[in-house]
Amino acid sequence: MRFNSMNHKDTVNVLLQFKNSLQDPAGSLSSWSTSFSSSPCDWNGMLCDRHNDDDDVVVVGLNLSNMGLSTVEELPAAICGSKGLANLTHIDLSFNVMQGPFPYPFLQCTQLQYLNLSENFYVDSLPSQIHDLQALQVLDLSYNNFSGTIPEGFGELPQLRVLNLYANRLNSSLPAHLGRLQNLQYLRLAYNPFSQGPIPEELGNLTNLQFMWLSGCNLIGSIPASLGMLVKLENLDLSYNELTGSIPSDIFDLPNLYQLELYQNRLEGSIADNIGNLTAIVNLDLSENELSGVLPSTIANLHKLESLHLNRNKLSGSLPYGIALLPGLKDLSLFSNNFSGIIPPYLGHSSKFRVFDVASNHFTGPLPQYLCDGGELEVLVSMDNMFTGSIPESYGNCSKVQRMRMGSNMLNGHVPEAVWGLPAMYILELRDNHLEGTIAPSIGNAIHLSTLRLQNNFLSGALPPEIGKLLNLSVELSLSHNHFTGPLPKEIGNLEHLNTLSLAFNFFSDEIPQEIASCKQLVTLDLSHNYFTGTIPASLGSLPIITLIDLSFNSLTGRIPPSLLSMASKSSCSFNVSYNNLSGEVPSAFNATCFIGNVGICSDNLLGVRDCRKPSRLLEAMLAGMFAMAFTFLLLGLLILNKLHGPFIFKGFYKSQKRDSWNLISFQKVTFNEEDILDSLDEDNVIGSGSAGKVYRTVLKNGDIVAVKKLWNSNKQCAENEHGYGQGNHGINLLDHGFKAEIATLGKIRHKNIVKLLCYCTGKDTKLLVYEYMPNGSLGDLLHGRGQNCKPGFFLDWESRYKIAVGAAQGLTYLHHDCWPPIVHRDIKSNNILLDTDMNAHVADFSVARVMSLENSQNPTPINRQSSSMEEHQVMQNTSMATAENPNTVRCNIIEGTNQLSDDHHNTVIAKSLQVESSVLIQSSCIAGSYGYIAPAICDQ
Repeated sequence: MRFNSMNHKDTVNVLLQFKNSLQDPAGSLSSWSTSFSSSPCDWNGMLCDRHNDDDDVVVVGLNLSNMGLSTVEELPAAICGSKGLANLTHIDLSFNVMQGPFPYPFLQCTQLQYLNLSENFYVDSLPSQIHDLQALQVLDLSYNNFSGTIPEGFGELPQLRVLNLYANRLNSSLPAHLGRLQNLQYLRLAYNPFSQGPIPEELGNLTNLQFMWLSGCNLIGSIPASLGMLVKLENLDLSYNELTGSIPSDIFDLPNLYQLELYQNRLEGSIADNIGNLTAIVNLDLSENELSGVLPSTIANLHKLESLHLNRNKLSGSLPYGIALLPGLKDLSLFSNNFSGIIPPYLGHSSKFRVFDVASNHFTGPLPQYLCDGGELEVLVSMDNMFTGSIPESYGNCSKVQRMRMGSNMLNGHVPEAVWGLPAMYILELRDNHLEGTIAPSIGNAIHLSTLRLQNNFLSGALPPEIGKLLNLSVELSLSHNHFTGPLPKEIGNLEHLNTLSLAFNFFSDEIPQEIASCKQLVTLDLSHNYFTGTIPASLGSLPIITLIDLSFNSLTGRIPPSLLSMASKSSCSFNVSYNNLSGEVPSAFNATCFIGNVGICSDNLLGVRDCRKPSRLLEAMLAGMFAMAFTFLLLGLLILNKLHGPFIFKGFYKSQKRDSWNLISFQKVTFNEEDILDSLDEDNVIGSGSAGKVYRTVLKNGDIVAVKKLWNSNKQCAENEHGYGQGNHGINLLDHGFKAEIATLGKIRHKNIVKLLCYCTGKDTKLLVYEYMPNGSLGDLLHGRGQNCKPGFFLDWESRYKIAVGAAQGLTYLHHDCWPPIVHRDIKSNNILLDTDMNAHVADFSVARVMSLENSQNPTPINRQSSSMEEHQVMQNTSMATAENPNTVRCNIIEGTNQLSDDHHNTVIAKSLQVESSVLIQSSCIAGSYGYIAPAICDQ
């Protein structure tokens, strides 16, 4: 083959003009030079082929994907003219940083069959002249910033097989003229902020369609029955919309459908019996709707079914026994429904289960014993039901299980020894049952365990020293309200990362081990209502971030170590030693209820505590008279001064009183007081403001820097210019009802990827939240060039973006899966991911906006409420929650570097597409175990 010499010069000139219109920082087009080769077919990215039947070779394609190219000037107007690349059939510029409007010179390439401009930064409207490309078969404009309408010309492409417009900013209605694309096989329009409207009936005319993806398109109304005519359809995704009505039974008759996703809508009614006709279905997700009635027994006909998600509906009745016979079923999520009866006993016997989640239902009877037979189970969640009987011995074979949560049932008997030591487990939750027996020494094999919740059972015996092998136990060790006995093993000091140690209401005895002071991350220590003896270890005062120590109702003796007295507070019992046998004097500034019940303790001025000195009655009378006279003279003097010099004295006195009326409640060990904070609330220190309040950068007297959020009053309005610590778009009502309880819950959160709430200050009309300061600002600032470190040309490298994505995913996973009760963020976005000095991600502002807005309610529902609907799975309950909660929006920001979108709906709709297209960031969530955000099947891929 030879390159046609007559066209050689023209082709080279056009290609060099095209190169000059681009910026090529990686040098990917360096071979585009006649000094490299006289034939353009040897240049990087060129696709060449024979022309007609002769031996002449022509350029037929440009494959320039993922080269870091960007636009410097407009493309050459005659790129496909008679003296240009007239034979071009293939253009791929995907995964670059191309900017500006659609490249209109490409519309001259009338032979074009494949045009891929996805994953760029193109803006403005879609080209109305697209119908000039009559040979076009594949058009991919996804992941850009195109806006406006989908022009009529898009319905006039007779050869088009693939149309990808997802993840843009198209904001007109979904057009009916797309129903004219008779050869269309793939229609992907997901995650665009279309104006609210129905699914066009005309889409039922696309009889060759195999893939329809309309997720997050602001669709309303019912699902048209005409979609039941798409007999070649294999994948139908209408999730994240506002669709209502029942699911058309015709949908269940589609013979080739292998994936049906209708989750996060408002569909109602029952599931039709002909669902059993979906014989090709693999993934079926009808979750997050208002479906009711029973699950049809015909579900047992779906022999290829691997994943069934029906969670968060109103389904009732018992599960069909045939569901246990499905050979491929791996993922069963039924949580938050009204199912009852027993679980089919052979469930798991015929398949390799990976996820079994039936929390928050009314199931009774025994737990299914075959769930681990396949050896693949990772999630076993059955909490908040009425299961009875013992934990099956077979659960000891769940070698891959990561989360085993069976709390709040009526289970009894002993915990199988092998269950204690499951090697991959990071949460074991058996709270609120009737379990008995001891903790087996095999617990030392559960080396990944981060949370152990066994409270409210009848467990007994000594705490085995092997507990000290759980070096990853960082969130919680809760054994309260059991029958444990004996001394605490000194090995408990090995738990250096533990945040909460709760052993209250047991029968522990002997001395409190000094080694507890080695648990440097301890925030809460509750040893109350036991039989501990001896003195209080002075080393407890060295715990750097401890905020609560409760040693009440024991038999402790001796004096209170001075290092611990500094923890005592006048307003709360952050250090409680009441009802022991302690002695010595305590300062009068403390809360007396924290010390009562100790006959040896005295104080000069604490009610309920013995006076250290008891003066005589005569001395008492003399002192009282002297104080009365002094007060009288002082009052007369103030009145005279006020008469002579005006009310300035009382004004100063009032100002002092206002300062004295402030109260500081700390959640960490802090070295400052409220005056240090108040002195810094200067307008020069403001670093941002939002709808919830202003944020100040505060330098303390010791040189430390903190971030202080001053919350608005309920009638305060401000611009939505947030700086990482902002709350989101919620009205604020600063009523006291419920506020302290909510903030206290947030203050208990401890995770390396979550911003620490150090304390809060309250005054008469103002509330201040004090956070650790993040010197690199927010992810949003960094991506959009607003940060103080963003110099001209700054680019956040991909390794850092990946690190940030993983950190944010781990922080959210902790809130949803490792906190008890689970906590919902509700406003996850790039501005609420803050970065420390080492560019580690810290999630900020989870649930505070909701806390504030709830104070307007007559019956506020706190974030830590105990209702079953919130536990374990409080991720997305309605569209507004989905808008704030879906972290895939942040993944999109990290990948694209685009601004936070102004349209709330569009903030949500970008999200799901990253589950399919952004494998690296999805993998980060999979690593973090964030199944609340990503379908486990995608993590497998």
